[in-house]
Amino acid sequence: MDLVVRELRDPAELARIPELELQVWGTGDPVPTHMLVVIAHTGGVVLVAHPPGEPEHWYGFAIALLARDQEALLLHSHEVGTLLPYRSLGVGQRLKDAEWAWAQAHGLSRIEWTFDPLQAKNAWFNLRRLGARVKAYRPNYYGRLGDQLSRDRPSDRLFMVWRGEPPPPDPRQVARTIEIPPDILALEDRDPVLAVREVERVRGEFLEALGTGLQVVGFRRDPPAYLLGAAIDASEGDSHGGRA
Repeated sequence: MDLVVRELRDPAELARIPELELQVWGTGDPVPTHMLVVIAHTGGVVLVAHPPGEPEHWYGFAIALLARDQEALLLHSHEVGTLLPYRSLGVGQRLKDAEWAWAQAHGLSRIEWTFDPLQAKNAWFNLRRLGARVKAYRPNYYGRLGDQLSRDRPSDRLFMVWRGEPPPPDPRQVARTIEIPPDILALEDRDPVLAVREVERVRGEFLEALGTGLQVVGFRRDPPAYLLGAAIDASEGDSHGGRA
């Protein structure tokens, strides 16, 4: 689909983003407009996707900010959200590609972000569509979020790193798999206690596997599971184990 992805800097346009956050996540804790202005003007970027010729008809957005770790400066993608009617149109891919183009244009070689490891669709998108790699597992990273996706589960997150490379080929050898529920929200609707137990199980399996030096090398859709094996590229140093 033909889309325009453009950068926002006007406070009047940035003021629309919190309402979009509410529509996507149902959270009562959106990024406030004044912080969006700061991000857009001091080393970060706020993007919006819309059809050509319809600059007010927004399909999705992205918020990313300049960050640093022990290695170098990087772009941290805090949120990428697509409104429900447009989630099968490739909006998320276009926004991620635009973030990568922005990072390159500003001399940055990496984008990082977090996502809920129990969201199977996001896992497939991040690992098999984009080609991002798992850098670390962080238990209850944000604390209680209470939004439509995290609800009252611990906000465990996988930290992802992407250098713009395409997805790697399917792994030839898999040492271990970590299965996740096909639909964690449906499971939580049926049995909230079991949903929390699944978070705890997946957390334990990830921390154990990453602690032994295994890396996520792929993702299987049916039944959904992370595939772990030897590091794809040990030279990248990702073995030290969002929203989104």
